[in-house]
Amino acid sequence: MNKHRWVVPCLLLMGGVLSPCVTLAASAKANVEAPMWLRYPAISPDGQSIAFAQGGQIWLVDAKGGEATPLTSSDFYATRPVWSPDGQTIAFACKRNGNFDVFVAGLDGSTPRRLTFHSAHDLPYAFSADGKTIYFSSTRTGSPETELIGAYHDSTQLYTVPADGGAVTMLLPTPALDVAVSPDGKTLVYDNCPVFENEWRKGGVSDGTRDLWLYDLTTGKHRPLTSNRAEHLLHQ
Repeated sequence: MNKHRWVVPCLLLMGGVLSPCVTLAASAKANVEAPMWLRYPAISPDGQSIAFAQGGQIWLVDAKGGEATPLTSSDFYATRPVWSPDGQTIAFACKRNGNFDVFVAGLDGSTPRRLTFHSAHDLPYAFSADGKTIYFSSTRTGSPETELIGAYHDSTQLYTVPADGGAVTMLLPTPALDVAVSPDGKTLVYDNCPVFENEWRKGGVSDGTRDLWLYDLTTGKHRPLTSNRAEHLLHQ
């Protein structure tokens, strides 16, 4: 494991990017540090730690700021950390085998375990409320229902995989991005994806912007939570 350390001062969550605080000088000019491009911040369930991606690695830092330590090796590109409900495990996407697969790693320093084995990109979004399942998106071949969203190259489906490893199951045949799970585990909130769009574009207003939807795991029904032409994203 790479022993390099980042010293991160007080941190803010800004537009899906972890950013060092800005110190204002007496002259009122901002002393802005060079950007480190710390992305995909994820706060631990107890609120004490933040996991984030930087330079192809997953890092951990105290929520109050301080020295960040690597969770993953610098030998393989890793991104999109997701905490388990008990705060002991982090799922992430890793390009160890040429494409993004879902991996999990414990905070105890144990060797990361690979959970998905498809040639398509698999990106984790959330653990189930009981911590037994991981929700992830993938561009792997789905069912004919994927034609509902049109034939563009980034059409995705939502899948699940057991956190301990096992068979992958398709949950939704249409895109459900940046999934968040309710505390009781009965519903999911997600971004829809009416058209392909750069996820880092800011301030989009059009008929193709994303909205937030609620999916009931018991009834299988979807309900829109937003409906105007502005961009609505869970994690940015």
